[in-house]
Amino acid sequence: MTDLEDPNFLTELRENNFDPQVTWANNDNSKEQDYSGYEYLLSLPTTSITLKNLEKLQTELVETENKRVTLENKRPEELWKKDLDDLEKKLNVRDKYLILIFVLVIMS
Repeated sequence: MTDLEDPNFLTELRENNFDPQVTWANNDNSKEQDYSGYEYLLSLPTTSITLKNLEKLQTELVETENKRVTLENKRPEELWKKDLDDLEKKLNVRDKYLILIFVLVIMS
């Protein structure tokens, strides 16, 4: 457990590869601003820091990394084609609903 008043606290966070969240508000070098980038860690409820949650996050990290690698290995044309296919499917569903609504209005 580390004390927030410890002058080495920020150094420990950085050395342990905890990246600060960069915001537009981080525009001066005060001690308060330095900690603000780590608010996402400092505001975690202690009940959320469990082995079960750690394992869940590690699994999500692996899945996300796999998705990233998969996307990086695709050509832009493949991504574009998939987006168009997805859009076409959604438009087809929308069209079916519009036809159904039209028929219901006509029948009533």
